[in-house]
Amino acid sequence: MLLRSGRKFGGSVPQVSVEHQLHGGSRWKHYTGTAGTQHAGQSGNGASSWILHMAFIILVANMWGFALKEWKGVSTKTRTTILLGILAILLSVWLVGYGNSLK
Repeated sequence: MLLRSGRKFGGSVPQVSVEHQLHGGSRWKHYTGTAGTQHAGQSGNGASSWILHMAFIILVANMWGFALKEWKGVSTKTRTTILLGILAILLSVWLVGYGNSLK
């Protein structure tokens, strides 16, 4: 919410934001380091299950950002890069699904 307050950050990042990033990063590392290997074997699809799971998280996060207008005011180049990234993820999800169907 701090970033959505409309406050401009000149050159320094507020300490609250840094602490938030450190906390989120350490939790993410724990999640991917422990739950990731366990989750991959639960569906019977092996590593592709984890790939699809991570792709879904990235897609939802970006769509949520567009829905909340967090990307409002960025340059056209940035918006195009994000949309191309989303298309690349969708293509890779399709490719993984196709590969799984060949089993």
